[in-house]
Amino acid sequence: MEEESLITGQSEYLADLKNGVKRLEQYIEQLKKISGISSQKRIKMPINKQVVGSWVALAASLSKNAGLTLEVRCHDESSLRIDKEQLSNAIQNIVVNSVEHAPPDSPIILSFEDTPGSYRITIIDQGPGFSEQALKEATGRFFTTKTKGAPHYGLGLTIAAESLANNHGELKLENSYVGRKINGAKVTILLNKR
Repeated sequence: MEEESLITGQSEYLADLKNGVKRLEQYIEQLKKISGISSQKRIKMPINKQVVGSWVALAASLSKNAGLTLEVRCHDESSLRIDKEQLSNAIQNIVVNSVEHAPPDSPIILSFEDTPGSYRITIIDQGPGFSEQALKEATGRFFTTKTKGAPHYGLGLTIAAESLANNHGELKLENSYVGRKINGAKVTILLNKR
């Protein structure tokens, strides 16, 4: 009997390791793409209805798979030209973090807003929010707050921040509040217009 439970435990451990290796390989590929930006000509396109629609569909799929709902508050388009693949990867990494920290049956709130000086994509969850340390260090390589489950490498927000830098953008992390109480994390992608 002991031998059987040991084999089951080892199988779960091996499955977790395989998932961790796969995730790390994906991060490495994303980092390679970001690093090669200066040597490659990337196709830039305006943020049109189809681009916004693809981002909404991506966030809806990630939210649904986690048992959450998606609420989209604004669907603005923009003539600002961006690298869609890089921005899609950044949005995916941020939404994945949001769904991992959100309580069951809560909404992920998404907004696409075109302003005179920038294009803003905001993602809000109703999880515990960012710690003071995370607010300062979360975009640094290998920073993670996860201690249980499959291995996490702390590269998701790093990749997002580097992708945004390549698109004249930045990542802003803050907490969402109801009164004085933290009511989740708020991540804003700010794409500056020239």
